[in-house]
Amino acid sequence: MPTKKNRLPRVVVGSRTVTAFDRMTMENICTQIAAGKSVREVMKDSRYSISEHTLFQWVDLFPEAAEMLAKARLVGSFAFEARAIEMLGRLERGEVSKDQIRAIDVALSHARWCMGKWNPQVFSDAVKPTPTVAIQINTNALGSEAVPSLSQSFTVDVPVLEDS
Repeated sequence: MPTKKNRLPRVVVGSRTVTAFDRMTMENICTQIAAGKSVREVMKDSRYSISEHTLFQWVDLFPEAAEMLAKARLVGSFAFEARAIEMLGRLERGEVSKDQIRAIDVALSHARWCMGKWNPQVFSDAVKPTPTVAIQINTNALGSEAVPSLSQSFTVDVPVLEDS
């Protein structure tokens, strides 16, 4: 718990009084989140002069804090992936008792959920839609006045190719 000695000053933002945003504190917290720790785990560390509630106030009120947390979670998704691979390796090598298998299953489900939420472009199971562009072709403009049966308009959905 923060002591009065190391507590950050309070500021008024709009109609709310909150702890002043401190970039260094936010960077330190985000570094640990990027290493795969949860916000709750990080905030248990007594060296931080803010509470979990204050952290989320910062994220809500200060775009820089929100961006820092989002980037930390993006990087943290890969830490969760590494942890999941490590757990699967322990299972494959037979280093896990039958009693531990359920706990590992729950941990893997949690890691999979975090990875999908924190970095959906890489880890989401959702089907990613293929972007398309509708192109309309009017055969009247091609000189088909002479042949009325060809006088039509067609719309074709064409997939958009991404640069790689």
